[in-house]
Amino acid sequence: MLRLFLILFLLSSSLISKNLKVLFPENLYPFSSKKGDNSIGFSIDLINKIFENSEYKLQFESVISVDKGVEIVNKGGADLLSTIIISDNRSKKIDYSDVYSHIKFHLAKRSRDKDFLSLNDIDSDEVVGVQYGSYSLQYLKNLDYNFKLEPILDIDSAIVSLGNRRLKAVFGELHVLDNSISRTGLRDKVNLISESVFCKSIRIGIQKNREELYTFINRRLEFLKNDGCIEFLEKKWLNINDEEKSSFFSFFDLLTFITIVVVLVLMHKILKKNINRRNDINLFKLISQVLPICIIEIDRNYNILNEFSPSESFYKSSKESISLTGKNIKDIFGSDLFNKIFKVIKFLDTRKLHEQSFEFFVEENIFTEFSISTKNHKSYFILIRDITQHHITEMEFKEDRDKYKSMINNISASVFRIETKGTKSRYLFLSDNIESITGYNKEYFISNSFSAYKSIILPEDQGDEFFIFDTNVKENLFEYRVRTKKGKVKWIQEHIKLVKDDGEILIFDGVYLDITERKRIESDLKQSKSIYRTIIENSTEGIIVLERGNILYVNSVFRNITGYNNERDEDIVLSKIISKKDIEHLNEILLRLTFKPMNVKNLVVNMIHKNGNTLWAELNITPIKWKDKNSVMIFVTDQTQKRKNEKAIIRIREHQSYILNTISQGLISVDNKGRITHTNLVVDKLFNLDSNKVRGNLYFDIIPSLEVFHKYFFEVIDENRRFEFSKFKFDNLENKYFTIKLFKLLYDQNSEMIIQIDDVTEIENKELQLIQAQKMETIGTLAGGLAHDFNNVLGGIVGTLSFMKFKLNRNGELNREDLNKHIETLEKAGQSATEMVKQLLTLSRKQESALAPVDLNKTVNHVVKIIRSSFDRSVEIKPVMLGTPAKINADPVQIEQTVLNLCVNACHAMTIMRGENVRWGGILKIVTEKFFVDPDFAKENGIKISGDYISLTIEDNGVGISKENLSKIFDPFFTTKDKDKGTGLGLAMVYSIVEQHGGIIKVDSELSVGTKVKILIPAYEANEDVIDLKDEEEDIPLGLGTVLVVDDQEIMRITSRGILEECGYSVITANNGQEAIDVFEENGDKIDLILLDMVMPILSGKEAFKKIREIDPTQKIILTSGFKQDHRVQSVLSENDNVGYIQKPFTIETLSKTMKDATENKFYT
Repeated sequence: MLRLFLILFLLSSSLISKNLKVLFPENLYPFSSKKGDNSIGFSIDLINKIFENSEYKLQFESVISVDKGVEIVNKGGADLLSTIIISDNRSKKIDYSDVYSHIKFHLAKRSRDKDFLSLNDIDSDEVVGVQYGSYSLQYLKNLDYNFKLEPILDIDSAIVSLGNRRLKAVFGELHVLDNSISRTGLRDKVNLISESVFCKSIRIGIQKNREELYTFINRRLEFLKNDGCIEFLEKKWLNINDEEKSSFFSFFDLLTFITIVVVLVLMHKILKKNINRRNDINLFKLISQVLPICIIEIDRNYNILNEFSPSESFYKSSKESISLTGKNIKDIFGSDLFNKIFKVIKFLDTRKLHEQSFEFFVEENIFTEFSISTKNHKSYFILIRDITQHHITEMEFKEDRDKYKSMINNISASVFRIETKGTKSRYLFLSDNIESITGYNKEYFISNSFSAYKSIILPEDQGDEFFIFDTNVKENLFEYRVRTKKGKVKWIQEHIKLVKDDGEILIFDGVYLDITERKRIESDLKQSKSIYRTIIENSTEGIIVLERGNILYVNSVFRNITGYNNERDEDIVLSKIISKKDIEHLNEILLRLTFKPMNVKNLVVNMIHKNGNTLWAELNITPIKWKDKNSVMIFVTDQTQKRKNEKAIIRIREHQSYILNTISQGLISVDNKGRITHTNLVVDKLFNLDSNKVRGNLYFDIIPSLEVFHKYFFEVIDENRRFEFSKFKFDNLENKYFTIKLFKLLYDQNSEMIIQIDDVTEIENKELQLIQAQKMETIGTLAGGLAHDFNNVLGGIVGTLSFMKFKLNRNGELNREDLNKHIETLEKAGQSATEMVKQLLTLSRKQESALAPVDLNKTVNHVVKIIRSSFDRSVEIKPVMLGTPAKINADPVQIEQTVLNLCVNACHAMTIMRGENVRWGGILKIVTEKFFVDPDFAKENGIKISGDYISLTIEDNGVGISKENLSKIFDPFFTTKDKDKGTGLGLAMVYSIVEQHGGIIKVDSELSVGTKVKILIPAYEANEDVIDLKDEEEDIPLGLGTVLVVDDQEIMRITSRGILEECGYSVITANNGQEAIDVFEENGDKIDLILLDMVMPILSGKEAFKKIREIDPTQKIILTSGFKQDHRVQSVLSENDNVGYIQKPFTIETLSKTMKDATENKFYT
């Protein structure tokens, strides 16, 4: 049962696989169409024939178009498509059979229209009709012709329209047009022209990967072609006759001429022969030369019985002198000839034959024929004939024949002769080089009759007029294309001469000539002419051809420019279209060109439009040959609109220049090679430039300070990137701040970089003032705590001193141990006070932004020292530092200010911002750690560069921030504190500082829970040392020389003197600037160093410095002050050499080192 089931299953599967669904385009008559419920047409009948008596079962179904059918077959919805013309796109979706027919396109035109032979000859204003929905319309739409196209529904009406000249021609399939001409009865008035280029091969579409089906269809197609079935169906549906006409190039005249020449040559050679022979050899030679025919009778013993001659007169003249009778032929002919005669006679006797002939080569160039006959075998007649001349003629004829044959086989054409009998034709002769033309040898065509040759002629060239002969002319000439054995297409020209008998054509003599190269040249020439004509007619310029001032030709563009649209070319007069002031100059130029041909360019003239308006035109003149005449061609460009546009552009540029010169930003544009193309007035004034003189120079040569931005130049030009640089200073504008922006400008496909220079000095100064105000706010916040700590320090100093004084008054002395203890206490208290002052100065000083390597851990520790003594004791501070240095490239002061502000805000959130009756206090956590920013995180958070970052987190458990206020906290002047407790500038300043350092700040907060602020700043990877705020302990260096100490505070003079004398120096003191000058004038040659206080009455330190330097410009001076950022200190340090600085208060270690280094010309500022 299992085997039976399996067999039934396989059989059913086989039956299912043999069912074929065939799609056919329903509107492609006569190939396929739908008539009621039936499918009809050439393709339908053919497919039925292909699968007739096969195991396949067909199911036909119509589709609206070929492309729709391709899509269905491609998706597996059907097996076959009845009719398809293959394209690149279709061949990707569907396989296809061999070609089974063609759609051939023709032009129907009026017989009397002799002015065009193809679509190319139809003018642009003429109309061509084409059947709507046909392949004709589909393919004609894809061609680039100038004529107008009119789709038509009724082809018969269109053919009739040719008579009333509404249509120039009708384009369509050959069978459709031919049937219509027959139906309308206009065969004598309408001609058909073959448009052979429009011939499309028809195939059967096959579903992809159906190899068995593909092979079956192609084999059946080949069988149906050979069987004549396809030819029958073509006659039935397409009206294609089986006797197709062709046209050939006949070479018969050449053949005839060659034959005549050969005959003349042979006759010339025969007449030239000398028939006189030598008479000094043997007797037989003499007879052979004198008698062209000699007959002798011999007996069986080979003796001559009688001799005869055909010429009686000749015989009589020679009989008296020559007699052969009675002589033996062996003595006359010699042994070789005799042996030959002997053998022949013996052969005759043996075989009982009566006649035998042979030729004998007697001697050099002498050939003789011997004919021996007998009746009774008793006597024999020998006819001797000199055939030398015949033999020579035959040899020469053979030689000439071989030469002629060689010539025929080696010319570029193939000579042929065809015999016709009824409807059949066969080759009688075909020269060898047919193979070099077609790839097939001559035996292929001779053995398969003329139809084999006809099969290689392209079907589209075998139209109705194929092989229609004109019997009234000597020759018929035809041209057509063939497909060679290798698939290459060649053009053949065929000449045919007809040989007739009683009016019936019996023989075709002719030649096949390969004219492919000539056709290519003709096609190129035709295309060149067409292109030349198209260029002239479609030129954007007007064109005039002049010969001696007379217009021979104008194109349509010129007519449009001047308005002369209806006049004939020769009726347009040059003097009417060129203004009077310009015509004389133009005539002079044209006259010069007749003597010295040359090109004249860019000649601007005024032209007169037909309506009288004046036009501006540019003329370019070149000499040419026009119809074999020396002429000139003038190219005319209408410049009127250009002139208007140029004026408008000038006005626009003036307006743009006015705008660019009135804006506050400086602008420099540079080309893609870095050369200046434009600068506006702001730049010119700022850098004292002349815009016209700097144009074309490299921008960093003109403004050297901009060279630092050149490394970004190619990123701007090539990658369209934008860059912005803040707080930039130019070398010659030290007190001004600028923002520099670099961006790309693209216009007219040219790339330029724009350098925008914004003067932000005023903004920067206001920002510094704002930051300073915020610093003062912070100091005010910290003042209570600092005052408390400072009073503690002062209490320690005052208490210790009073205790020391008390003991001295009571005991009169202090032991050394107590003295050292008290001194140590005083020193510690002084250092604490100094540190507090430094902290306050750090917070309050005004300082420009300067980036340097900073360890964020040290910055946090420094801030923690400040806030521990100033924050309410209810706030617990917990710093958590990164185990390694947290290096960033930053401004130390700004980073410290950022940390301090965030800590102050956190402290307030846990103290003064709590409500009444709410306990103060909380935990302030400060954390530094490493953080890696990957590209995704960078993109999500707006970070420009991914990589290693340092994270600073400040977290509190204070009152928190509401969601509504969280988005506003960085807005300037926004605050949730009471008016007297905050200005709203702190977080705005923090945001600005973090952004300037290339970082980001993120805030998470929840009401009544707390706030967490996280800052990310790029890590610094260089190995430079970070700024360290600690002073290292050093040894006390000793020195020599005299030091002038200038200070208005006596305690400072005493302290400085004591330290310096202890270090080995001699000391002179002065209590103000004026006294210092007096001392220096008196003891200047003794003084090696001056320690000069900068803030003094009577005469300040700065003024004293100037006067001392006027006395001795090389004098070494050390400035001292409690505030280094004082402008007086900074100006002296920046403007002078051999000057140093030491910060008050100083210790013996710092002062001794500073003075020692100064004596060695080492100065610290």
